[in-house]
Amino acid sequence: MKQHPELTRDQLARIEATLKRIRCGLGKFDVELSQEPTHFFCPEVRDAN
Repeated sequence: MKQHPELTRDQLARIEATLKRIRCGLGKFDVELSQEPTHFFCPEVRDAN
Protein backbone atom coordinates (compact mmCIF):
# COMPACT_ATOMS: atom_id res chain seq x y z
CA MET A 1 0.00 0.00 0.00
CA LYS A 2 1.45 3.35 -1.00
CA GLN A 3 1.66 5.63 2.01
CA HIS A 4 0.47 9.20 1.91
CA PRO A 5 2.99 11.43 3.71
CA GLU A 6 0.28 13.23 5.71
CA LEU A 7 -1.23 10.07 7.24
CA THR A 8 0.25 8.21 10.17
CA ARG A 9 0.57 4.42 10.26
CA ASP A 10 -2.25 4.34 12.81
CA GLN A 11 -4.54 6.34 10.53
CA LEU A 12 -3.72 4.06 7.60
CA ALA A 13 -4.45 1.00 9.74
CA ARG A 14 -7.82 2.45 10.76
CA ILE A 15 -8.68 3.24 7.14
CA GLU A 16 -7.71 -0.28 6.10
CA ALA A 17 -9.85 -1.80 8.88
CA THR A 18 -12.81 0.36 7.86
CA LEU A 19 -12.50 -0.67 4.22
CA LYS A 20 -12.38 -4.34 5.24
CA ARG A 21 -15.58 -3.91 7.26
CA ILE A 22 -17.26 -2.19 4.31
CA ARG A 23 -16.21 -4.98 1.93
CA CYS A 24 -17.45 -7.62 4.37
CA GLY A 25 -20.78 -5.83 4.75
CA LEU A 26 -21.21 -5.49 1.00
CA GLY A 27 -20.42 -9.17 0.55
CA LYS A 28 -23.13 -10.11 3.06
CA PHE A 29 -25.57 -7.76 1.34
CA ASP A 30 -24.82 -9.39 -2.04
CA VAL A 31 -25.65 -12.81 -0.57
CA GLU A 32 -28.88 -11.53 0.97
CA LEU A 33 -29.83 -9.77 -2.26
CA SER A 34 -29.20 -12.89 -4.33
CA GLN A 35 -31.65 -14.81 -2.12
CA GLU A 36 -34.51 -12.39 -2.75
CA PRO A 37 -37.05 -13.14 -5.49
CA THR A 38 -36.33 -11.29 -8.73
CA HIS A 39 -39.79 -9.75 -8.88
CA PHE A 40 -39.17 -8.02 -5.55
CA PHE A 41 -36.48 -5.85 -7.14
CA CYS A 42 -37.69 -5.88 -10.76
CA PRO A 43 -41.49 -5.71 -10.80
CA GLU A 44 -41.55 -5.43 -14.59
CA VAL A 45 -39.97 -8.90 -14.95
CA ARG A 46 -42.56 -11.67 -15.27
CA ASP A 47 -42.07 -15.40 -14.73
CA ALA A 48 -41.89 -17.39 -17.97
CA ASN A 49 -43.99 -20.23 -16.51
